[in-house]
Amino acid sequence: MASKTGTALFNFLKGPLGSIVRSRSSSAKAPSVFEWRTCNVVPGKMQDYLDLSTESVPRKAELAKLHGFWVNENWKDEGGDNFVASLWEYESFAKRSEVQDALFKDKKWTKDYVAKVTPLLQSSNAVFMYPLQFLPLKLEPNNTGGIYEFRCYRLKPGMLAQWTHRFSQGIEDRLKFSSPLGIWCAETGPLNTMYHIWPYESLDKRAEVRKRALEDEVWKETIRDSVLYLEYMESKLLVGTDFSPLK
Repeated sequence: MASKTGTALFNFLKGPLGSIVRSRSSSAKAPSVFEWRTCNVVPGKMQDYLDLSTESVPRKAELAKLHGFWVNENWKDEGGDNFVASLWEYESFAKRSEVQDALFKDKKWTKDYVAKVTPLLQSSNAVFMYPLQFLPLKLEPNNTGGIYEFRCYRLKPGMLAQWTHRFSQGIEDRLKFSSPLGIWCAETGPLNTMYHIWPYESLDKRAEVRKRALEDEVWKETIRDSVLYLEYMESKLLVGTDFSPLK
């Protein structure tokens, strides 16, 4: 007779969250590792930070896949948000460790960048995350410019499977109006957290698209239901740096 633990595991793997796990573990090729790095720059030091990063970050991008390097769209305003974010992809955790070791031994990186940029930071953070399998990633580089909306959803404990299932039922209707670069689930850092990145041509286009999407009954119902599983939501509007593959 099957144990209660075995039965619970079987039911979990049959469910919506289990489909994510199965697709990550059963693939012939190991899934990529995505790293979302963020920092807050000391007020008044953003231009210094960008000057150093423009010169040095491409050096790291020779070793790892950089998809985007963004700053808050209002950082030039008086009292603007000095938030910076970057999206990196690695073949595996072992590859990331290899890159980190290589950078640590690179004196030009540690002395000309890390040592100079660290005093410019108020805080920094990095999380590993995996993409939701029902939504294809759209990470091809572009030079079109525009706005990238970063959305962070913190789910109530134990609600990840329910939110994923309900969200997946309605996302096709949202995609009629625009598509995200991807939606990821955190593996480290604050757990039960979803990260979205949505590109728009402009702030006005974002407002237009969101208005049209909210008029769609299926998507409206999806939001109404899925928001019940959330305990925190955040949105930031970002623009790509000159050296960002996604601009």
